[in-house]
Amino acid sequence: EEELANAILVVLANKQDMAGCLTVAEVHQALGLDALRDRTFQI
Repeated sequence: EEELANAILVVLANKQDMAGCLTVAEVHQALGLDALRDRTFQI
């Protein structure tokens, strides 16, 4: 979407204090954020 080309992406990973939760790296990989070359994002 052209309208979202410069949008910042925020990923909220809830329940990080729970046993068995994904690490930040695992969330990053699971969402395929490596494909976002020219985007700003924060997990």
